[in-house]
Amino acid sequence: MRSTQELKGRLTVHFQGEEGIDAGGLTREWYQLLSRVIFDKGALLFTTVGNDSTFQPNPNSVYQTEHLSYFKFVGRV
Repeated sequence: MRSTQELKGRLTVHFQGEEGIDAGGLTREWYQLLSRVIFDKGALLFTTVGNDSTFQPNPNSVYQTEHLSYFKFVGRV
């Protein structure tokens, strides 16, 4: 397990097969891609509430075999 200081450090992103220096844009793109996957209805992790502007954990996430690991990862990010 990583230390608290390591978890608070700056994230540097490198996309495999692509050249680029991460001056903030690559990290931003990574977070955008990650957000799309996390909140995708097919991932079964979160579901929308009310007028679809907020999310809550999906009760059906138990059908996703690694759901607890994914929630732990999301919490760390």
